Amino acid sequence: MELADLKKIGLTEGEIKIYEALLDLGETTRTELAKKSGISPSKIYDVANRLLEKGIISSVKK
Repeated sequence: MELADLKKIGLTEGEIKIYEALLDLGETTRTELAKKSGISPSKIYDVANRLLEKGIISSVKK
């Protein structure tokens, strides 16, 4: 999926960065996700939670 397609479905820049980072990393921690995506750790929870609410990503608690 292209960046333009992700914007067309309503994802924000931050959501796209996290989505792309998850494609590269696979299952990961939020700390590693913040590093890979370039989203500040203070914002990572909010942005990731929006993707969770949209059903684009899932969360696993271990």
